Amino acid sequence: MDVSRKARFLLQNFRPNFNFLFNQTRLKHSLSSTMTYQILTENVVKPDLDDRSYRVIELPNKLRALLIHDPTTDKAAASLDVNVGNFYDPKDLPGLAHFCEHLLFMGTEKYPQENEYSSYLSSHSGRSNAYTSSQDTNYHFEIDANFLEGALDRFAQFFISPLFSKSCKDREIQAVDSENKKNLQNDDWRLHQLDKSITSLKHPYNNFSTGNIQTLQEIPLSQNKDVRDELLKFHDAYYSANIMRLVVLGKEDLDTLTSWTVSKFSAISNSEAPRPYFHDPPYTSKELGIVIKAKPVMDKRVLEIVFPIPDQAEHWGFKPQRYFSHLIGHESKGSLFELLKTKGWATDLSSGAVNISKDYSTFLIEIDLTPQGLSRYEEILYLIFQYIELLRHTGPQRWIFEELKDVSYMNFKFRQKARAASTVSSLSRQLQKDDYIPMENILDNSVLREWDDKLISDFLTYLTPENFRIMVVAPEFDESDLPLREKWYGTSYSVIPFNPKFLDSLKKVKLHPELHLPVANEFIPKNFEVRKFDVDVPLKTPKLIKNSPDSRIWFKKDDQFWVPKGSVTIKLQLPITQVSVLNYSLTTLYTALVEDYLNDIAYDAAIVGLRFTLDSTTTGLRLKVEGYNDKLVKFLDTIIDKIIDFTPTQERYDVIREKTVRQLKNFNYYPPFQIISQYGSTLLNDKTYLNEETMKCLETEITFSKLVNFIPTMYNELYSEILVHGNFERSQALEIGTHFKEKIHRLNKAIDVLAESDVKTNRSVLLPNKQTYRFDHELPDKDNTNSCTDYFIQVGEHAQDERIYNLLALFSQIVHEPCFNRLRTNEQLGYVVFSGVRKTRTTCGFRILVQSERTTDYLEYRIYEFLKKLDSYLLAISEEEFKEHVDALISKNLQKLKNLGEEYSRFWNEITVGTYDFLAHETSVRYLKQFSKQDVIDFYRQYILNEEAPKLIVNLKAQSPSPQTPFKLVNSSVLNYLSQNEIKISVEDVEAILTTHKDEDFKDREDIKKLLTNDDFRGLLPKETELEPFIDYVYEMLVEPVPKGYPTGSLITHIGSWKGSMALTQAVQPVVPLETFHDESTVVAQSKL
Repeated sequence: MDVSRKARFLLQNFRPNFNFLFNQTRLKHSLSSTMTYQILTENVVKPDLDDRSYRVIELPNKLRALLIHDPTTDKAAASLDVNVGNFYDPKDLPGLAHFCEHLLFMGTEKYPQENEYSSYLSSHSGRSNAYTSSQDTNYHFEIDANFLEGALDRFAQFFISPLFSKSCKDREIQAVDSENKKNLQNDDWRLHQLDKSITSLKHPYNNFSTGNIQTLQEIPLSQNKDVRDELLKFHDAYYSANIMRLVVLGKEDLDTLTSWTVSKFSAISNSEAPRPYFHDPPYTSKELGIVIKAKPVMDKRVLEIVFPIPDQAEHWGFKPQRYFSHLIGHESKGSLFELLKTKGWATDLSSGAVNISKDYSTFLIEIDLTPQGLSRYEEILYLIFQYIELLRHTGPQRWIFEELKDVSYMNFKFRQKARAASTVSSLSRQLQKDDYIPMENILDNSVLREWDDKLISDFLTYLTPENFRIMVVAPEFDESDLPLREKWYGTSYSVIPFNPKFLDSLKKVKLHPELHLPVANEFIPKNFEVRKFDVDVPLKTPKLIKNSPDSRIWFKKDDQFWVPKGSVTIKLQLPITQVSVLNYSLTTLYTALVEDYLNDIAYDAAIVGLRFTLDSTTTGLRLKVEGYNDKLVKFLDTIIDKIIDFTPTQERYDVIREKTVRQLKNFNYYPPFQIISQYGSTLLNDKTYLNEETMKCLETEITFSKLVNFIPTMYNELYSEILVHGNFERSQALEIGTHFKEKIHRLNKAIDVLAESDVKTNRSVLLPNKQTYRFDHELPDKDNTNSCTDYFIQVGEHAQDERIYNLLALFSQIVHEPCFNRLRTNEQLGYVVFSGVRKTRTTCGFRILVQSERTTDYLEYRIYEFLKKLDSYLLAISEEEFKEHVDALISKNLQKLKNLGEEYSRFWNEITVGTYDFLAHETSVRYLKQFSKQDVIDFYRQYILNEEAPKLIVNLKAQSPSPQTPFKLVNSSVLNYLSQNEIKISVEDVEAILTTHKDEDFKDREDIKKLLTNDDFRGLLPKETELEPFIDYVYEMLVEPVPKGYPTGSLITHIGSWKGSMALTQAVQPVVPLETFHDESTVVAQSKL
């Protein structure tokens, strides 16, 4: 593929070598006698269907802002990007920029309460996030469109008067440390840091960027350095308005948005901070011509080739790197990947350019190797340079550029709206490029423009044997051959120079007879016609245009987005595929082999946005084709024909089986919070299997002959359901269904049609009342110090009791922010804390998930204590606050669909589940309008607080958890006692005192008494507070952090046996008769395949 995977880690901005002179006249405007601003442009180039208005302004403090008036939006959003990131960390304080991002959220002078911002957003259907990259720190939020001004006021204060509270400092250092530890066993982070560490020390790319407790606390303390003082210096120096870019999107007109922006953001100080620029190159001759070998955590084999290149920012209208990533990353006949795949040496290839800083980028080629490919990596390198020689020999090809140009233009022309938060976040970073990309082109700078063959020829001069290095990653490498250790992640590696003879051979490569340029892409659409018609109100549901014993066809013509796109999705009910883990595993392998077989044709289609997927589902298979509809039906027919004619080969079976096993095995090395969901899903749902069960089948039971014999039997019984959605006509939808029936009959002429009554949807486990069950599993990764607890309270069947389900949703909305604030911010349990509704196939419940270095017994204890104290929290909520939460959830349910994809997901999710409740969001609103605060309290007491509520607690346990220091235990115990006994004093004040005792060695009760009875601490407590019980509690928690009685519940020792003893819910039924979705022309047939 032509996108480098490393790009997700290197999010730097491109920087120019010149300044662009705008033709647009800059007009000065004034809101008051003291507050002026300039309109830089209002002539932004937009996609055809974009109904928004745009204005770029510059404030008196030189902050530039893009204002977006969206007349139909129900979500407002804003993002501010600061053009400074971790490249500006002081050498002796790695992670300071990231730490600044964390601490900026913890209160301002105007809004000192540290959760004021998050609480305001949460109560108005909003959310926020931020990230720090090498040259930028990006902050963004979205909220109900009616509450934008209040959110902007709170947001602006982060950059005007942040508190950087001393007490929050230590907690957020812990949060940064937890975030870093979350990634310590992640190969992407490990290998990225290794790559950085073997670059020039004179360029900040070499640095460690995340930060941890050593860099932000322990080392500074040993040097008598106050990190908060350094943070203030950093903020004062670099958080300057002149290098900030703001984007605000709202329903208000541009003048109102301008007024709010000028009045709220003009107070940000401007210290005329310089733009990031680093003179020394990250790669010098010392860092090239080398082979880096590294051992991964996961079972993966990767060859990465790095070519340093000049930054291509000034060529934004041509993008020569795009031309080369397209060709080198191509996967059709004659491509480098197709040759490597045929030889059995590679399973994936990607390429692309990644910017490092102004003037410096890299061009990367990344190849996933097979075990055979690993032993032949030098031969693979030779083939790569043979392909580069092909490009040099054939010269610049204008027709290839024109194809890329046409695709880039049509993708822009028909671009649909995205989520408000992602829109503003992306555009605020784009706006940082305004010194070389004209502001008028902020939306369309992805479009290729004029052909320049010299840029192609120049780019080739960087792809040479004199200008590259490689990294080879494999688990086979022996530790004894990897004597070096990367400082921050501990990766074992070695560095050796290339053999000069081998490098010399690369300079003399000849053309390879099997390598050639791709042919013209047959899938580029030509017809973009959309038949628009007058619509008073868009249809809210698809129509069931054919309903017969063997199939259903659903159809919804696009009547609101008017794009020349669509999708066809086919759900095949194949009962045999799910009757056992063996059959499920065979089906999984079959779909992987089919996708591999179709890769060359699917790749050409994907280039032009025409995508195909074939998935194994809980009931059979799902085939989906989506994209521009001009060639979609032709592509679908081709795909179905090839699936029908598919016959696996032993050669590809061996490669794909090994790849599938490796992927399943590697899942065990994901972060625990990602792994844990499969255990809950398997325990709570019928006919669901663990990855390890599938892996075992693939390794020990499945053979090539078993697969070959299984494939025809898959289609012995079949029921199909098709959704045709988008820019199609009804007649086309019926024709697609007819053609599919005709084609599928070729697979098995004796197909036994499943009667509608025989079509079964899978069910879920119904946990019995008065029972708590616990499943414990040890993490396979012995070096991961994080554990994870998933605490689930089952409430009922969501399709059977809509009132209870919506009460659950409202309860979850209300407690989401206090759960995060309590467990993550105050108790510092870990970086990952989540709460919310969990839906299985037929049941629902409330879930809290925490990933932490603390033990799972302790996590269960703290989750239970939090839930127990919610009664007083719910009672204390005012009617106004309660109404805000109701309105927030109503807003979420009534959120407008922004694009064709969102409408598709709403329809297909209901078809997949089998409830066909396309109007569930409207039903929810009707219930929400009826609920009172007392209803939520009653729900909480009956279904959550009630000791008889059925629970399932899943624990993933670290093999080697981190030890807890006495201070950490005392600190958490003090805060826990205050919370449990509802002693309302400032957490910040408590922590400010506690941190002055962090170096003390707490051993006995007297040490605790001395701490809690000192004048400073005693002065914080209400006079009526009894100290002896307080001292006893803290001392008991120091000796035994988890009270007796934990863990709770009956231990599940065998999943299959346990599930066999549990009752199952009834199967899902449509919420209304399917005839409701018929229209006057619906075909109700009595037919067979």
